[in-house]
Amino acid sequence: MKKSIRLLAVAIGMLVLAWAGAAWADYNVTVGSATSANGSWTGNIWTPSGTGATVSVSDIQTRLVSGDVTINTTGGGSESGDIAIETGLSWSANTLFLNAAGDIRINAVLTANDSSALNLNSGTNAIECGFKPGEAQGFKGRVDFPGRAGMGFLVINAENY
Repeated sequence: MKKSIRLLAVAIGMLVLAWAGAAWADYNVTVGSATSANGSWTGNIWTPSGTGATVSVSDIQTRLVSGDVTINTTGGGSESGDIAIETGLSWSANTLFLNAAGDIRINAVLTANDSSALNLNSGTNAIECGFKPGEAQGFKGRVDFPGRAGMGFLVINAENY
C-alpha cells in the first residue's frame, strides 16, 4: 500500500510540474479591412481558430451597435496570441474588449465616441500605441475619446483611466 501511495504522489508531482512548465500558445488576431477569416463569432465574441486570423472592422462596428464586442486570441494555436489593430475603428456605444494572451498593438486610430468604452487586457502587459521613430511610417496609432473627461471609458488590465 505504501509503495502505491508513493508512486501516486510521484505521478501527481510530475503532472503538476509538466502543467506548470507548459507554454500555452494562442492565435494572433489582426483587426483590419479584410474579410473575417480563420475564426468565428459566437454572438458578439470573436475567437480565432487558425493562423492568420483576421477580424473585419465592419463586422466589429456592426456588432457594437447592438452590444459589447469581445475579440479574444485564445484557441490553442502556435502563435503568441497578439492582437494588432491595422485599420481605424470608430463607434458610439457599448464596449470593445480586446483580450490578448500576448501584446496589443494599436497601429491605427480608434475613436470611442459618446457612451462607448474600450477595455484592453494584455497577458504580457504590453500595449503599443503611438509614435515609433525610426520605423518607415513613424505613426503607429492612437485612441481618441472626443469631448470626454473623467474615468470609466478606458480600462487597461483591470485599471480604470
